[in-house]
Amino acid sequence: MEKGEAEFYFHEADRLFKEGHYLEALQHLSVLEGEFPGNFNILFPMALCCEQLGRTDEAYERCARMFEQFTSEKQQEKLRGLFSRVCRQQQAGKGIGGQVPAPFPAHEFIEDTPKHTELNRTGTMALGSWDIPWPSILMGLAVLAVFFLLLAGLTYFVRQGAAAQNPHAVYWGMALLALAQFMLTCIIAYAVLWVMNKLLHEELIRDAVDVCIAMFIASLISGFLPFIGFFVAIYYLAKHYEMGFGEAIIFLLLQAAFNMLFLYMMLPLIFGETALDLMQML
Repeated sequence: MEKGEAEFYFHEADRLFKEGHYLEALQHLSVLEGEFPGNFNILFPMALCCEQLGRTDEAYERCARMFEQFTSEKQQEKLRGLFSRVCRQQQAGKGIGGQVPAPFPAHEFIEDTPKHTELNRTGTMALGSWDIPWPSILMGLAVLAVFFLLLAGLTYFVRQGAAAQNPHAVYWGMALLALAQFMLTCIIAYAVLWVMNKLLHEELIRDAVDVCIAMFIASLISGFLPFIGFFVAIYYLAKHYEMGFGEAIIFLLLQAAFNMLFLYMMLPLIFGETALDLMQML
């Protein structure tokens, strides 16, 4: 589940809670709890919903588990308030077969909206998700086909310009070369981020656009800041894709490995003898 979808579920749960639809709010929170387990900002509102639904035994058990799991003073203070209410309701024999109003429920719930929630972006090294929809596969193949056609056109224009000394052909060749280099950078970056499970949107088009923009900005930084520009660009990409120092190093190493595989394995396989010219240009 991506960040925007998680925030939508939170806002819906908050709205339903304020309107008194506690069961529906609990259902929304249960979906989030399955995606982001062990999150106080999800578990505490779920206990509030159980209290409002009269499920005092369930609310009691949830509070008891959270007391053991979450130890910060702010979290413990919130839990003590809810726990004391639930205990009083149990002792008074309330909360059976009806809803029990809690003091200031909206205030307690609204403090735990999505902006305070840490989404579970582990970034572990996994081979992405093999559950790829067919439209995404076809779109990816189309992009690769366009890229290889671009490389074929590049060799043609470079050879024509060199043979006939045609400046227009040379200019076209230079433009195609710049475009091919940028496309290769974006394709490799996308592949590496997919392998590292670091793509932000989990949708091919949105992620592809995001990678292209990020790599364009990184290329500009590298071009305008000699020497240190490369490191500034890497720092920008690490921040943008929420990578730590170790993950940034892995990102660079994988980029280099993928680039070598493409140049020395895929190009000779597809272009044969002309692959050497392409390797020198790229």
